[in-house]
Amino acid sequence: MYDKPSASQLLDTVSWFLQEQILPLLKDSDPRRYYETLITINALKIARREAAWEMTHLREEWGRLNFIQQVNTPLPDNPNAVQTALAERNRRLCDDIAAGLYDYWPRQAALFEHLLMTTRAQLEVTDPDFLAQLAQEDSRSNT
Repeated sequence: MYDKPSASQLLDTVSWFLQEQILPLLKDSDPRRYYETLITINALKIARREAAWEMTHLREEWGRLNFIQQVNTPLPDNPNAVQTALAERNRRLCDDIAAGLYDYWPRQAALFEHLLMTTRAQLEVTDPDFLAQLAQEDSRSNT
């Protein structure tokens, strides 16, 4: 639909430029700007991963909420509408948790699984290296 470069390619290019061309210039000469540039690079990488994962994560969360809330609500077509609807559904989930609807198995187990998967999805975007480290530690402890 869009001409090249894509938004993802643009983010990758800016990240590469900052990391490979600017960061080395700042490392010894300006520690404060060096640190700020590292944070900027990380923000660009998060934006890139969020763009790549957003619809997958939204669909998965929607499906999990349908399961634990015992409904079959269709996913809205518009990503902004999905975000708004998910915020409302999560607010309702919090109210249901506070009311004790998830205090006992099997609803409690389904809620915990949902929370685990939601946290994992967030980490896929914000800190995939941490997830990889956990997986590596888990594989070592299982052998």
